[in-house]
Amino acid sequence: MWYATIMALTALHTLLSRAVNRAGIQRGITTAKAVCRSEEIVKEFFGSDILDVIKPLSLRGRILTFACIDSSAAASIGMYEEMIVQYVNDGFEKSVADRITIVSA
Repeated sequence: MWYATIMALTALHTLLSRAVNRAGIQRGITTAKAVCRSEEIVKEFFGSDILDVIKPLSLRGRILTFACIDSSAAASIGMYEEMIVQYVNDGFEKSVADRITIVSA
């Protein structure tokens, strides 16, 4: 009985992933996951107070964009750029980000 339930869930997972790919929304899902993951990583590295000063905005063309209102926080993100990109990419099967861009808010 439980085996049939597992098989049904596996098939449902396969159907959902195929539907997402067909609908063309995979890029949007990947972008949203990468932005959420980068927010978690920045919070982990610098503490939750930093999110008042710097915020991940988007992922476009393998470039992760942050908005920042403080130059010292931007410098901190710049120093840890490689590590942040690596941690973001660790959450995916293939790398989704190559570098970080910081824009003033």
